[in-house]
Amino acid sequence: GNGNSIFHNSHLFGVSHGSIVLYTNRVMTALLDLNNQWITWPNANERIEISNRFKIKHGLLGAVGIVDGTPVNFAQRPAIDGEVYWTRKSRYALNVQLICDDQG
Repeated sequence: GNGNSIFHNSHLFGVSHGSIVLYTNRVMTALLDLNNQWITWPNANERIEISNRFKIKHGLLGAVGIVDGTPVNFAQRPAIDGEVYWTRKSRYALNVQLICDDQG
């Protein structure tokens, strides 16, 4: 993680702690609403197939997915609150977390 907290974000964005919690809950609700369309879990047979491919390709036993985080770099500083997107690697970017099976 990047060490952000409710306290830090409320100061950063100039909103109350309650607003941070409310907005976080709204985002989580929106993501859960997309669950059936974009976020899926393989059934038992698919998990066996994926696990076998991970074992063959990468030597990983029992894996059905991988998780990683990566920055998505911007070509220029965002016009609004650009400093929020400045990274420790001296770029403007947004951190994302990705989850996928062995086929991406």
